Amino acid sequence: MFSIFQKIFGGFLLGILLLSSLILYFSYQTIESDYHENLELQLDNLNHIVILKVKELVQQKDYKKLDSIVNVMDDQINTRITIIAPDGVVLADSRHNTATMENHSDRPEIIKAMNGNSGRSLRYSSTLKSEMLYQALPVYNEKKQIIAVSRVSLLSEKVYNLINKITQRIFNTTVIVFLFSIIGIWFFSRSLTNPIKKLAQASKKVATGDFSTFVDMNNKDEIGDLALNFNYMVKRIETLFTEVTASKEQMDNLINSLQEGFVVLDSEGVILYNNREFEDILEANYVKGQNFEDIISEKTLLKFFRKMVNKKGSRIKEIDLPDKYLLCSGKYIESNDEIIILLHDITDIKELEKIKRDIVANVSHELRTPLTAIKGFIETLEDEVDDKARYYVSIVKRHTDRLINIVKDLLVLSEIEEAGTKLVLKDVNFNDILENVTKIYEPKIKEKNLSFECHIEKDFPILKLDMFKIEQVMINLFDNAIKYTDTGSISINVSKVNGEALIEVEDTGIGIPSDDRKRIFERFYTVDKSRSRKLGGTGLGLSIVKHIILAHNGKITLKSMPGKGTKFIIRLPVIT
Repeated sequence: MFSIFQKIFGGFLLGILLLSSLILYFSYQTIESDYHENLELQLDNLNHIVILKVKELVQQKDYKKLDSIVNVMDDQINTRITIIAPDGVVLADSRHNTATMENHSDRPEIIKAMNGNSGRSLRYSSTLKSEMLYQALPVYNEKKQIIAVSRVSLLSEKVYNLINKITQRIFNTTVIVFLFSIIGIWFFSRSLTNPIKKLAQASKKVATGDFSTFVDMNNKDEIGDLALNFNYMVKRIETLFTEVTASKEQMDNLINSLQEGFVVLDSEGVILYNNREFEDILEANYVKGQNFEDIISEKTLLKFFRKMVNKKGSRIKEIDLPDKYLLCSGKYIESNDEIIILLHDITDIKELEKIKRDIVANVSHELRTPLTAIKGFIETLEDEVDDKARYYVSIVKRHTDRLINIVKDLLVLSEIEEAGTKLVLKDVNFNDILENVTKIYEPKIKEKNLSFECHIEKDFPILKLDMFKIEQVMINLFDNAIKYTDTGSISINVSKVNGEALIEVEDTGIGIPSDDRKRIFERFYTVDKSRSRKLGGTGLGLSIVKHIILAHNGKITLKSMPGKGTKFIIRLPVIT
């Protein structure tokens, strides 16, 4: 892995090296091309001068004098001069004996000149055994006929030596500039990367928790601003870290002080956090990081945890373990993709409830016999006393009947609470329940001149219910509707909605005030106490209804407006 210094320095170095190479290459190419063009132009000019000197001698065929003149001119201009006849025979040459020279008719520059063009060629000379640069021009007579070819040439070695000298100077200059550039890049890279290196070292210290780190930098540029911001950030992080640490400690203390078992699971069921109470409830140690499947053996509790992980959402359930009762509540936190579960030990509460139920049941049983005896004696007295005493006896009888009804309802409620979910389930046609209830209350409906409607959805399914208890629910709701409705109507609607059986009992009676709706299902709670006493109500009917519906895993709610009526809504799971 390369450091920032190495990357910056190496990048600039590579760039300069590439740029220098390109400069050298293109400089050489340019110099070579320009020099060749200039040299060829000079040779062309020289050749024209030579033609002026040799033209007359060629026409006179004075080859000795011609050879002498080209030698003199070679000494003057230091350029080889060759005069060739149209048939390729060398007439004169300033540097070689013409008698031993080959025919030049096949030379490329001669061929071009014989065609009336300027011939140029860079090739190896078999005569001088060296590479030469040739330039040839045709020599015309007055009739514009080619009478010879004049050729001048230079050794290419001289040409390249001069080019190489110029290139060497450029190369030396480039090397010097390159070396100075390296030094400059080195200092520039160090000045750029040293502050970054300081910031990197400081950030490592901060990452380990050392918030005393301070970056001292005198730069007046963006890096200096970065250092100032870094120092401010470190102080801010230190403050926030202190606050978060204090908050975490406070949260840990609060959670560990909870009497309930507290646990946080991830979406896979792995325990992310828990308090000591959770471990005590499960009788396990060091459960953090484990999957709940590995530490929970009780089937009912395990099923609750599985539902929370698989279905998420919110859930509350009472779970009966061999030695304790737990109230389990779970909540899925979508933002964190985590699940929070609380396990509240309600064993003591359940035992108190059992004691209370036992007391109520025992007292009710004990009261039932003397109340029955009292009622019997009152009925006997009623036939034997005079009219004045009979009035008082009737009052005692009415209150005795009310006490007997209360005892009966208490016994029913105790029986339901004691039995819990122990229901006698069987296939039930809901039409049968409605017919039975309607027959019971048909006389009272006619007596109060109320209209009655009963609608059950076509193809409503056969349900698995405890028929006696559900019939008891409908009787209580129907009885209340008739009691608290003086005029108007009563209706029952039964349908299947979203996989649930929906049962609605609605009346146009006195309604229930908003303050009373929350407590309507409590024991002995009545909205209109004077009316309830007058009609013989015990205040236990709706409490019995609620317990029966809950025993069927259902739900009961109500909607009501004072003076406009009440609607009780029951939802039961469809179990076929």
